[in-house]
Amino acid sequence: MADDNLKQFAEQMGEEHFINANECIFDISYGNEPQERWFKPIQASFKWAMFGRPIVAQRKDGFYAVLDGRHRIVAVRNLFGTDTTFKALVLTGLTQEDEAWMFSHLDIDRRSVPAAETFRSAVMAKERYAIDIEEVMTSERIEIIGVTGQLSAATNASEGRVQKTQAIGTLKVIYNREGKLGLRKTIQILKEAWIDEHGAFDRFPLVAVNAFLTKHRGAKIPTLIKALKDHNPGQLKTSSDGIKANVNISGVGNNVARFGLFILTQWYNGKTRGAGRLSTEL
Repeated sequence: MADDNLKQFAEQMGEEHFINANECIFDISYGNEPQERWFKPIQASFKWAMFGRPIVAQRKDGFYAVLDGRHRIVAVRNLFGTDTTFKALVLTGLTQEDEAWMFSHLDIDRRSVPAAETFRSAVMAKERYAIDIEEVMTSERIEIIGVTGQLSAATNASEGRVQKTQAIGTLKVIYNREGKLGLRKTIQILKEAWIDEHGAFDRFPLVAVNAFLTKHRGAKIPTLIKALKDHNPGQLKTSSDGIKANVNISGVGNNVARFGLFILTQWYNGKTRGAGRLSTEL
């Protein structure tokens, strides 16, 4: 359901009621605590005419889980006290999973929701892409910062160290293009080649390796891993930055995938001869 349709659904299914600010809760299982950098500006220029109607889900205990309008509500609490009442659009009969799904899809005047918060709410809502990505990263022992922190507590010497990444958007792009197996293959190659290298699971290496796998589907994975082991993530980024400054390299657009692909193909070809070499034409 698109965001506009979801807003219409909420308006059709919800009922307008006056609720009290101290009855509102922010479920951090699918959303972060309200951020001062967002509610402070609202307080500074607050007008009731601009407050609108927050969207909330009434729970069995009588409290209201806020799905849209967290920062506006915090601003009201700070300015007028926790006993302040206001109009809200109240939905009933939702499960916590329903709340998480609506929270992740509602985009009504919402300011820059952090990627980790959006992903965490998608996991809670059991969205297929989020469940698949979390399963891959958890099984491969890669902690998504702000999402899968339980891995750190679970780690021990026999299981090996936990790596970290915050490249949630990149993981989703790879998953959407190559699916769960493609994402796992990318992660496994990086793990084998650069398991102890800081930055191995940052955006640039993830994009570059996946672009290589997509472009050169017949490439030999052991050869790619050997080529990666001769270098490190920092060299990949540095080499690609050098390409940006070289206007004589034709066909290389100004984006991460193409620069990284060009460098990885060169590294791969350095490990092969004759017919096994790959085209560097982009």
